[in-house]
Amino acid sequence: MAETQESVSDTKIANQPEDLNQDEKVSRRRRFVLFLSAHWRGVVCLITPLLFIAVLAPFPPEDTIIMFYGSMALAYAVEQSGLHKRVALGAIRLIGYSHYSNVTYNYVYFDVDHEYCCNYHDGAHNICCATSGIGTLVGSATNLVFKGLYERTYPSAPEYLSFPKYSAFSVPYMLILEAGLYFTLIVKFLGFLRPKSEIAKRTKIPELGKQAAKNVVEQSWKELGNITFWEIMVIILFSSAMLLFFCRSPQIFQGWGDAISEYFNLNNYKYVRDSAAALLVVFLMLLLPSTLEFFKNFTAKIDDLPKNRITSVLSWTLMDDIMPYSFMFLLGGGFALSEAAKKEYSDLNGQIGKLLKNLSIFPNHFIMLLIIIFTIFVTNFASNVAAKEINIHPLWYNIVSGVSASFCFCIPVGTPGNLIIQSSANIPTITMIKTGFWPSVATILITWFTMYYWAPVIWPDLISASPQDRYYMT
Repeated sequence: MAETQESVSDTKIANQPEDLNQDEKVSRRRRFVLFLSAHWRGVVCLITPLLFIAVLAPFPPEDTIIMFYGSMALAYAVEQSGLHKRVALGAIRLIGYSHYSNVTYNYVYFDVDHEYCCNYHDGAHNICCATSGIGTLVGSATNLVFKGLYERTYPSAPEYLSFPKYSAFSVPYMLILEAGLYFTLIVKFLGFLRPKSEIAKRTKIPELGKQAAKNVVEQSWKELGNITFWEIMVIILFSSAMLLFFCRSPQIFQGWGDAISEYFNLNNYKYVRDSAAALLVVFLMLLLPSTLEFFKNFTAKIDDLPKNRITSVLSWTLMDDIMPYSFMFLLGGGFALSEAAKKEYSDLNGQIGKLLKNLSIFPNHFIMLLIIIFTIFVTNFASNVAAKEINIHPLWYNIVSGVSASFCFCIPVGTPGNLIIQSSANIPTITMIKTGFWPSVATILITWFTMYYWAPVIWPDLISASPQDRYYMT
């Protein structure tokens, strides 16, 4: 018995240093975790912003980036509710079925070249998306970018690029573009004005094809059923956002943004921007429910309450998975580069402007044509510095280069849409270049004509004011 107790005590003594070492290791780990926690919360979250505030302070949050986020959220709300399908099918039923089935019927029922059909159908879809996007400021990211660059370069300028003014210019321009591009596509791919050509014979649609397309559309329409409460809420909130955009500062009557600035005695009448309306509507979409079942919870018993979460009009989880946050950083980087090119920093704009001063010997309409061609086929153009050196209102070249940057029809890497269409339809690059060449030519001519004759109607300052004493020359 005594021997057993001695052996147990010897075992405890032998294991005691090992237990102490283990406790010491655990204690060190705890201290290390506490140190990291304190360092992260104290140093990184408090001191680091103080160190970088001198660098970040000149670049406050851009209205353009917030508007891009808001416009994407509005689009995702339409997509999540399924409203886009109802609108698309309703448009097809309203317009007719022969437009839809010219290619699809031949593709399904006859032995027609697959590449030819994909070329027309996907190419037309991509061209329509590019041209329709210029109709409003939130329709395309390039619209928001050139608006942001213009306002950053000329902060004291009048608000030429407000939502209603830009739409008054761009909607007629967009409709003319759509008509011109539609004419170009049907002449090239559907044999229009060439009734005896091989293409016209291959795309001639019989009555059976129209009926087949009608049956498909009507069946899809029936599957949608009646309009849902979710879709109604999206329509109301989306329409409210558009109304707020148009009525913020319409410059025809006092808008709600003007009223807020006047009530609070704000010296800066541009203090309230369109992004405020966008964020307000997005907040309401995240807050309001997508179903009427929510209101039954006020009178339901505890046991009858739903166990699952009720979906809001805009689901944050679904939106967060596909929201292109990286593009927002790309926009911010672009604004930072434009700021670095100013005279206060590198004066890159001034150096480019000196080179472009030689263009002053040409007339204004010829310079605009050069900018359109250069922008569509190469890249964006340093339009502001060019206008400053040539003594022309910079809004001329800013809008020309801004809208032209959306028209990349030839090269797959021109836009993400081009690349998606090429990969999905297996269209060779040379075929895509041939397909997009004539739409690009039509776009150049229509943009040139519209900018020179229609833009001065919307913005009389383009031709009425002398550039030498303008605010933008400083």
